[in-house]
Amino acid sequence: MKEKIKYSLLFILAIQTFSCQTTADFILGSNKTKTFISDDDYFEQNFAQKSIEKSKLIIPTNDQFDQLSYQMQSNSLSVYYGIANDYFYSGNQLNMKSCSGQFQTLYYKVGKDENGLDKQTVESNSFLKDFDLDKNKKTAIFIYSYKLGSMGNSKIFEVISELRQQDPNFDYRIISLDKHDIKINTAANRR
Repeated sequence: MKEKIKYSLLFILAIQTFSCQTTADFILGSNKTKTFISDDDYFEQNFAQKSIEKSKLIIPTNDQFDQLSYQMQSNSLSVYYGIANDYFYSGNQLNMKSCSGQFQTLYYKVGKDENGLDKQTVESNSFLKDFDLDKNKKTAIFIYSYKLGSMGNSKIFEVISELRQQDPNFDYRIISLDKHDIKINTAANRR
């Protein structure tokens, strides 16, 4: 019996060692590459079943994508871009940039207990000023890629669901990082 366990463990270790895909990638379904024929196809495959409104999805133009990439790199942002109302509260003030609990805490502090929170006007954020954000609502802004696999479910979709239920002034946007996997861009301004 010990021999079988020993060989089973060695077999699993060998597969893990010589495989191009990590166990986490396999389990979470992450790091897969797909091609989408249109923005609509992208939305249907990634958001339609998750009660996400199509109007909340932002597929950045090339210039916007460059701005976002720079901000993500310089501020170490991953899943949570920030929260906007009259002001913008960047996700870079989270100790753990991908912690949903910390993001929700930041969300609830906005407009109530803002001591120690860094903020700037929405108009001074070159990336956000192009989007139609309702200043009377708190808008949680997420960064999404289908390549995250099922991690997006807990990091984004569960947070949206919880905040929707708890706050009537909740709004959200999801910024897609997947524009280069959408082969036919239907919006003329995405050049």
